[in-house]
Amino acid sequence: MFSSSVSGTNPRVNDLTNGIPGPPATESWFRALFEHSPTAMAIVDTERRFRVVNTAMCAFLGRTPAVLTTLDMADVTHPDDLDASNTHVRDVGAGRTIDWEKRYLRPNGDTVWGRVTASRWQGPEGGCWVTLVVQDITKRRRAELKLAEQEAELNTLFQEAPFPMAVNAPKGNFLRVNRAMCELVGYTREELLQMAWLDLVEPGDREASRANDELERRGETSERDVVRRILRKDGNAAYLRCKAQVVRDRAGLPRYWVGQFVDLTSERRHEAERRTLEQHLRQSQQTEAVGRVAGGVVHDFNNMLAVILNVAELARMRTTDPRMREYTEQIHGAATRAAALSRRLMSFGRRQNGQPELVDLNVVIAELRHLLQRVTGEDIAFVTELTTPLQFISIERPQLEQVLLNLAVNARDAMPLGGRLSIRTGHRRVEAGEPDLTPGDYVVLEFEDNGTGMADEVAPRAFEPFFTTKEIGSGTGLGLSIVHQVVTTAGGGVQLRTALGVGTTFLLHFPVADATTGVDQPVPEGERIDEGRGERILVVEDEPVLLDLTTQVLAEHGYVPLAAPGAEPALELVRHLRNRVDLVLTDVVMPGVSGTLLVARIRAIHPETRVLLMSGHPDERLTRHAPTEHAHALLRKPFSAEQLLRAVRRALDAPQER
Repeated sequence: MFSSSVSGTNPRVNDLTNGIPGPPATESWFRALFEHSPTAMAIVDTERRFRVVNTAMCAFLGRTPAVLTTLDMADVTHPDDLDASNTHVRDVGAGRTIDWEKRYLRPNGDTVWGRVTASRWQGPEGGCWVTLVVQDITKRRRAELKLAEQEAELNTLFQEAPFPMAVNAPKGNFLRVNRAMCELVGYTREELLQMAWLDLVEPGDREASRANDELERRGETSERDVVRRILRKDGNAAYLRCKAQVVRDRAGLPRYWVGQFVDLTSERRHEAERRTLEQHLRQSQQTEAVGRVAGGVVHDFNNMLAVILNVAELARMRTTDPRMREYTEQIHGAATRAAALSRRLMSFGRRQNGQPELVDLNVVIAELRHLLQRVTGEDIAFVTELTTPLQFISIERPQLEQVLLNLAVNARDAMPLGGRLSIRTGHRRVEAGEPDLTPGDYVVLEFEDNGTGMADEVAPRAFEPFFTTKEIGSGTGLGLSIVHQVVTTAGGGVQLRTALGVGTTFLLHFPVADATTGVDQPVPEGERIDEGRGERILVVEDEPVLLDLTTQVLAEHGYVPLAAPGAEPALELVRHLRNRVDLVLTDVVMPGVSGTLLVARIRAIHPETRVLLMSGHPDERLTRHAPTEHAHALLRKPFSAEQLLRAVRRALDAPQER
């Protein structure tokens, strides 16, 4: 081929070397240049067969010249690059010089990479040839592939990391985010790559983030470890601990930030709940302390009320003047109402472990009406629609009163500009299948206001402890949860109907009480009280006026009272008595020896003595203090003469314990 295209007398060759010192431009010279070139070279005919190859090409393809000149380009091309190679060869055949990279196969199966430069030229004899110049780029491509594999591995580690990560540009826009980051904030990767870090930060924390950025730009710091509030895509807030490192260029300027994030939302929520619980505990402790002080005040107040009640009652029985009787009845009525108010305040202010009793809900509402109106305020119309007669329910009355008070407070807060509060009672038969209620007969209390109502997302959480929509400091979130607990403990259920801007209705279902359940039975008013039959009653009371009045009432109704102003005088009196005492009527809280300890000492002398305790304290837990089971009878102060006589008669007539 060279003999047909290159000649020692070729004027073109002579022209190329004219004036340039060097070896002579002969065919052998060009053949040697071609053969010993460090770059792989070959001449291919129009059939794409190798016609001439140099040593570098043979070494590159791992074949001898004799073998290569029997092959065409397709025989040495990697199958995956064959289509692209054919396309490029066609372009060369059209007269264009083409550069491309492709893979070749050696006989041993190795793959090598070459950068191919191909050009078409016309031979002197009219034939068309293609010159191939191939640079071995195998090392570079293998290094690139290894680098790509490492980058893919690192990207996989980045994307699949269990903790959120992000890379940000100096201006804050996201360059890379991993899957955990997307899940944390609720945005897709595509959405985040169109955003900046400050787009996520809660507005109140953005200034602090800008200050950090500025410090890092000035080179004063290269890392940060801060807590920021962000807003997720769904609008919910989250607390993130952000640990970021600045990567700088050679000039010391920030190139990007690499950040790692820890979701502290749950931890912060638990911390907030813990602080709330601590606050409620402190409030509870303060309330308990106030309650203890108030308990002492109420005790003294009850003693005074008991004196007023009994003096008024004695005056009413002894006077014959109609005008004076009217005055004493007014005094007695006012003292009775004050005593009822005192009992209600005690039940609201202190925890009591009482026993269920048969209660007429209508009576409780009527007696509490004045207090409920005081709670709601004068700008709220108070309407009651009570079904009569109403069947009894079994419940601890103080707890029922607490339920009514909590509902009234809730209604008041829902009507800040005034409104209408309606309380209704009635009966209802519940059939099988109704949620949260077992089939049976119920007394229903309906508490309805026309206030602000509750939103759909708030109503399901209305009875959760500590959940409140009120401002901080305006509510504990316990009112409705207490209502729910009391009603369900009594065997009933609470239903809620509410609409935002319309109002709220609570439907409280109480099971109709079985009269044979053994709970305390209400005593009918006006029932005749049996007179005493000369029973000896030891009255122990440290309040002199109340002690004197109690003994007078007992003496006027057939009993033989023995007065003692305290525990020590009472014990001294018992020791010197020849006959036993039928009943010990003693105050519980007294200076020195308590009433329960006094009972224990008396029963050590006279085991058969019956006991009736009396107290004006709101939280007397007599089952814990009393020495024996028979000391369960309790007369609450303040008491009227009628209540005193009934309690004494009941204690004397009770079966003797053995």
